[in-house]
Amino acid sequence: MELRESLMLYKRRWKLSIALLVVVVGGAFAWSYLRPHYYTTSISFAVNGATEVQTNQYQYGGYYALQAADLFSQTVVSWLQTPSVLVSIYDRAGLPSHVDTLQNLSSRFKTKKYSAQNIVVTYSTSTESEGQKIATALAAEISSRTASLNQVAQDKSQFEVVSANPVVVLAKPNPILIALAALVVALTLIVFLIPLVEYLSVKPRIEQ
Repeated sequence: MELRESLMLYKRRWKLSIALLVVVVGGAFAWSYLRPHYYTTSISFAVNGATEVQTNQYQYGGYYALQAADLFSQTVVSWLQTPSVLVSIYDRAGLPSHVDTLQNLSSRFKTKKYSAQNIVVTYSTSTESEGQKIATALAAEISSRTASLNQVAQDKSQFEVVSANPVVVLAKPNPILIALAALVVALTLIVFLIPLVEYLSVKPRIEQ
């Protein structure tokens, strides 16, 4: 099909093109406004050594302490990927965990270790108060498990995990960006659907 014929085809089907644009873009724009809002919470944890790492090489003492903190930080990260720990956090917060699948439960919390002693956890909730409750429960759970490990370690390396104040923000979708993405989708549909509709409408006449 030549370019001129293609342009004439789209011109003949301009009503269908406009309808697709209105439905797709308008629907996406309305969805961005009507969808339920949610809150994103971020809370950071600092892993500190409660006791010095004993070594005869004094110049390396700080290095060994940092390495020990790095290993313990990895332990904290692993806790937040363990389903039983996450369920315990919800229980502490007095909130239902709604466990559909283990993968779904573990994916609710995004945990990242930015450095040997800095861990940041982010998650989403339907209300601001839920975000605050989970943050409090999360800090208590990590503190409790850290204390348990310190008791086992006795006079060996011990650690403390200090939580910062959580930051809870309302996650607002950008309707303009969503509408632009919908526009791209609508134009793609027009490019492929208009020739198909034309073919399906012409084919019966040809067969006759």
